[in-house]
Amino acid sequence: MDVNKTYGRLTVVSFVEKKNYRNWWLCKCTCGNTKICREDRLLKGTVKSCGCEKKEPAANRLNLVGKRFEKLKVISFAFIKDGKSYWNCVCDCGKEKVVCGKLLVRGTTKSCGCLKQIKGKTKKKRNYKVVSDTRNLAKVFGKCEGAIYRAKRLLFNENIPFLSEVQKQKMRDYFETTKGRKLSDCTELAKEFKRSKQTIFETKHILFGENVSKLSPEQRDKMEDYFKHTEQSGTSFKEKEVSDFIKSIYKGKVINNDRDTIAPKEIDIYIPEKKFAIEYNGLIWHSERADRTQFYHWNKTKMCLEKGIRLLHIYENEWRYKQDICKSMIASALGIYKRKEFARNCEVKEVTDKKVVIDFFNENHIQGAVHNYSLCLGLYKDNELLQAVVFGKQHFGKKGIIELYRMVTKKNTQVIGGFSKLMKHSPYDTVVSYVALRLFDAKGYLAGNWKIEHRSQPSFDITDGENLYTRHLFKKERCLKMFTNVTEDMTEREMQIKNGFYRIWDCGTYKVVWNRP
Repeated sequence: MDVNKTYGRLTVVSFVEKKNYRNWWLCKCTCGNTKICREDRLLKGTVKSCGCEKKEPAANRLNLVGKRFEKLKVISFAFIKDGKSYWNCVCDCGKEKVVCGKLLVRGTTKSCGCLKQIKGKTKKKRNYKVVSDTRNLAKVFGKCEGAIYRAKRLLFNENIPFLSEVQKQKMRDYFETTKGRKLSDCTELAKEFKRSKQTIFETKHILFGENVSKLSPEQRDKMEDYFKHTEQSGTSFKEKEVSDFIKSIYKGKVINNDRDTIAPKEIDIYIPEKKFAIEYNGLIWHSERADRTQFYHWNKTKMCLEKGIRLLHIYENEWRYKQDICKSMIASALGIYKRKEFARNCEVKEVTDKKVVIDFFNENHIQGAVHNYSLCLGLYKDNELLQAVVFGKQHFGKKGIIELYRMVTKKNTQVIGGFSKLMKHSPYDTVVSYVALRLFDAKGYLAGNWKIEHRSQPSFDITDGENLYTRHLFKKERCLKMFTNVTEDMTEREMQIKNGFYRIWDCGTYKVVWNRP
């Protein structure tokens, strides 16, 4: 792909990184915004703009203004959502309604709803399990409960097309008085916002998303606990996927949303017999965007370690893009393997083909491959690579020290004694390595003559809510080149936040040292 080449409204500015076999490029839109895009999506035409194209009516769309469809007459264009055009219509009975253009053309929607009532086919109301004040709120805005729910979703969006200006202001005033309320009494909160699962989710994001920084840590914990453990909210969809996978391979006790083990903190998924727990971390709600501080994740991990529990933090993007590796890690922690081999039946060889090394680590290690290394040793059985380690110069610290960058075993496979055998065949007498406490517990190292030297403070990566990027990509000099809406007098953090990028903190690392016996 060439720099300065244009795809739709996007012009390629510079190469950003290669991640998950994909090339990512920084592009500039004709509207002035910047966007990091995947190369294949640009070439296929899947991505054509920074998103501005969807917010404005396309010139080639069918103009329905003035046309009549049964009892509905189109009076003006409303907005575009998910690539579909919505139109403001007025019914013969006098009520206004926003309708999707496709539903009008197909004849699916013929009135504001009065036609079905006339025919005696009144649609059964949904059970939102709302409290009494919602009905009063509906009367204030002259809308049904469903419209209130939709309005809440777009509360802080400047474009709320289905409400008048008076209604918009009333709604903002109503939620403004509730979102800043102290959360010391969760019972009161439960009475006021006890709705269906999806509505509680939206209430959490809208009512408290912009105001969470004003709450004390205790109030935030109470808010988080309430929304996670109210009867209607339960666990998130993806978190349930993780839980369902565990229950499919493990027949023991699995506790969801455990609040007793490290009270008052919560564990998303806990397997007590294995002393193993999992936290599913959404990128936005576990970043500084939701006021998650540097030690938020480490404090939970520390509380678990004090009780002899290993806590695995899985990021949202890891479960999305590397689900098979995540499942293999979980199964391994539970002692469940599809295949077991003994190191004495395997042969140690140097892996000289760099492509083989990179592919093997990308396919089996949650952190991916290391491209610059000095030596790779592999454990083979019948010419099949089962386990590998890569060495190189220490990234940080004294010169001349050798670092073990990665050790990985083939997915769903256990090689008993494999790591120790690889280290015995290494040409080095002293090796250091760094164990990410978010993902690993260092037990495999400690069983092979490694010693913990110290623990480092939690570090961070950068997220836009969808993907995770290394912090080195967002240094001040790079931000000045990437973003057009920043100036040199701004700090690095100000540049990142202004363009929707936030820090997400890990749990720190163990520095471990191996000396040849």
